[in-house]
Amino acid sequence: MKLLTALMMILAALLGGIAVILNAPPHLPPEVPGFLGIAYAVAVAVILRGPIGRALVGQLGGDPGGDTTNRLSAQVDEVLDEVRMLRQEHLELHERVDFTERLLAQHRAGDLAGGERTP
Repeated sequence: MKLLTALMMILAALLGGIAVILNAPPHLPPEVPGFLGIAYAVAVAVILRGPIGRALVGQLGGDPGGDTTNRLSAQVDEVLDEVRMLRQEHLELHERVDFTERLLAQHRAGDLAGGERTP
């Protein structure tokens, strides 16, 4: 199955190269479209041999994605932990702001009752 998928990717690279050759502007010398088509096909083949190609083969080859599911589950757990931590920090900051507002209100009330402001 992976061989079939790899062959499909190579065919896609070659078809893309042919499309580049056939859609080249007419004012170019005849060697340029051929060179561009070959360069395109080689570039696509090199890209598909890397992690992108492996991911495509995994998806197209019917890989159940057990490892991917575990990795995504771990990432979701990390995000949830971070959200919990941010909520806790938010609550603590909210309490600090409330406390500071109460202190400022008491200070202002004392200033108003005393009649004079101290610098």
